[in-house]
Amino acid sequence: MTENNNTMTKEIASQFDLKATLRAAFEMQGNKEVIAIWSRKGQRDAYTSAELAGMAETIALELRAWLGEGSHTLVLALPMGIEFIGVMLGAFWADITIVPVPLPRMGAQSDRFQQIVKDSQASAILCLPRHVELLNSVLRAGSAQPCQVVPLPLSSSTCAPVLFSRDTTPSAPSLIQYTSGSTRAPKGVRVLGGNIVANSNLVQRSWGLNQNARVVNWLPHYHDMGLMGGILYPLLAGGFSAQIDPLDFIRRPSFWLEVIDAERANFSGGATFGYSEVLRRVPAEKTRQLDLSCWTNAYCGAEPVPANLLPTFHAHLAATGFPRDALFACYGMAEMTLFAAGIRGDAEHHAKVAPCHLTPELAQMCAIVDPVSGARLADGQEGEIWLRGPSRAEGYLNQPNETGTTFGQSLDGQADWLRTGDIGYKTGEALFVIGRIKDIVICNGRNIAAPEIEWHACQQHEALNAMSAAAFAPDPNQSGDAVLIAELHTKNLASQEREHICQNIRKTLQGEMGLNMVDIILVPRGRLERTSSGKIRRSSVAAAWRADCSSYTPTDEEV
Repeated sequence: MTENNNTMTKEIASQFDLKATLRAAFEMQGNKEVIAIWSRKGQRDAYTSAELAGMAETIALELRAWLGEGSHTLVLALPMGIEFIGVMLGAFWADITIVPVPLPRMGAQSDRFQQIVKDSQASAILCLPRHVELLNSVLRAGSAQPCQVVPLPLSSSTCAPVLFSRDTTPSAPSLIQYTSGSTRAPKGVRVLGGNIVANSNLVQRSWGLNQNARVVNWLPHYHDMGLMGGILYPLLAGGFSAQIDPLDFIRRPSFWLEVIDAERANFSGGATFGYSEVLRRVPAEKTRQLDLSCWTNAYCGAEPVPANLLPTFHAHLAATGFPRDALFACYGMAEMTLFAAGIRGDAEHHAKVAPCHLTPELAQMCAIVDPVSGARLADGQEGEIWLRGPSRAEGYLNQPNETGTTFGQSLDGQADWLRTGDIGYKTGEALFVIGRIKDIVICNGRNIAAPEIEWHACQQHEALNAMSAAAFAPDPNQSGDAVLIAELHTKNLASQEREHICQNIRKTLQGEMGLNMVDIILVPRGRLERTSSGKIRRSSVAAAWRADCSSYTPTDEEV
C-alpha cells in the first residue's frame, strides 16, 4: 500500500471512530425502539437502544474471552435476525473484523463461500445451530483451509481455542465486504470503521437522514446496500429501522409496501429489480387500501436506473398517496463503503437513464475521466466515473495489484481517487450512470451499454423484464454483433409467440442501434446467474454462452 494510502487510513481512523459513534448514538436514543424485525406472518419483534447496547457489550466480552488479543476475522453465516445484528455490534465493540455472507447452497453458491473463507483467513464461522452440518459439509467439499464452525450462542463447549491471530495488518478493518460483482471470483473490500462513519455522515447530510428517520429494509444484510443503508446508518443517525427477510420480499413483494405503511416509514428503497417486481407482481388495485403518503424518500440504485422506471412506479402507487417527488436514483459501491451520489431532485430530463442528482459536496467528490489517458473530461462527455473522499475504502484484501490499479489514482494533483469501472457523464448537478465499462457492446464506433440493449429488447413483450436479461458481445473484437439471453416470466408460451418476440427484438435493436443479433435465447425464470444483490452476472452468462452457446437453450420441459 502506498504511503499516501497509509496516511489517509490513519486520518480516517482518528477522525471517525465507529465504536464511539455507535455508543453516542445509543446514548442519544435513550431507551426507544431502534430496530424491529418482521416475519412474513406479520410478527414484529422490536429492540431498544439499551437492549442492543447491552447485547453488544456482552457479546464483545464473550468474543474477546474466546479469541484473545490481536486482530481476528469472523465469517458471519447468519440469516437476517437479531443474532446477526447482535454479533455484528459485539464484533465492532471488540474491534474484531466481520465478513457477512449468505448461507451457501450446496453446489450453487458453495464455491463462492469456500473462496471467501479461504481468502479472509477467518478464525471461525459463526452460525445458528441448525446450519452447522450444512457449513461443515460445504467446507469438506471444497479446498478452503480448516475453519471452526461455531453455533450461537457462544459457549466454552463449542468454541475451540484460537491460538493465533489471522489478520496481522496494523489497521484491521471493521468489515470485509465481498463484492457481488459480475464474475464468480469475489473480491474482499477492506472497509475501516472510519469509512462507515464517514459515509453515514455523508448520507445524513445528503438525504436528511436523522433521529426522525424510519427506514424499512428488505435488502440482504450481507450486501453493502442492506447492511449499511438498511441497518447501520439508521442506528448511527439515531433513527429506527424495520427489517424484512429478503426471501419474504421475493415471496410477496407487497409485504414491503405493507410494512412501510404499518411503520409509517419515511425512508425505504432498493435495487431496480425490487421496484420492477412490485410493478410486475403487485396489481395497482391491491395497493389502494395502503397509505404510503409517509414514504417521502424512495431511493433506487444498484444498477443504471431506466428513465421511465420511477415515473411508472409512482403512477402504479398513485392511489396510495405516495408523493410524486419521493423517488430518486442513487449510486454507490462497496469500494466507497456504499453511497456516492443521488438525492431528490427535478424529475424532468431527457436521458435514457434516471439522473443521480448531486449536492455541491457530492459533485466535488465525483469526476468523469478518460479511461485511457486519465484526463478529466468536460461536462456532458462520457467516460469512467472516478470517486474520492473519506468513504473510500482501504483497498482489496490479498490483492495488491487490483488495489494498485483501482485505489489511490491521481487526478488534478490529488492521489486519492477510486476508479469505479463504471461509465457515465455529468451535466450540471447530475450524474448519469450508464453501465460497466466491461459491459459495453461496440457498434459502428459507438459504445452501447448492456442495460440499454436489455431495456429496449424487453419492452417488446410484457413477459420480459430488463432486470432479468443479459446482453453482451459474442466476440468483443467484432463490432456490431450482440447476444441477448432473457428470462421469461410467463410459463407455457407457445413457440410461435416466442419466435414472434425474438423477431420484434431483432427488428427493434437493428433499427434503434444498428445491432446484428447473433443469438436471442428466452429462458425460464431463474436460469440466469445473479449476484447477492439480485443483479445478473453478465460476464458469467457471456462466458457460459461462449463456452457452449447451447448451454442456455431451454429443455422441452422448461418450454
